[in-house]
Amino acid sequence: MINLFLFLFSGLFFLKLIWNVLIPFELVKNYLQEKHSAITLMPFVEILLFFLIVILSLFYKGNGYFGSTKRVLLHGTGLIVLSYSLLFLLGIMIGWFVEKYKSKKQDKPD
Repeated sequence: MINLFLFLFSGLFFLKLIWNVLIPFELVKNYLQEKHSAITLMPFVEILLFFLIVILSLFYKGNGYFGSTKRVLLHGTGLIVLSYSLLFLLGIMIGWFVEKYKSKKQDKPD
């Protein structure tokens, strides 16, 4: 039963981390389509899921990845930091490309 919850929470955790990386692309899409919608980061979601995964890994009686709580803590923390770092770096890079595209488009006479 713990296995099921570990895999469920891990799947949701990874989906949230993937969403963190996709946020800059969604913001650019909204900007180019001139939509003004809000996107929230909600860091408490992955922190809550990570906390649940760590707690469940304490009670996991098997071998493998979840058998070591230390490994789960290390990898989970690293993944959270990596996802927010990518969010920040991709935001800068994509923002730069959008500004270049926008300035080229404005420089062209119709």
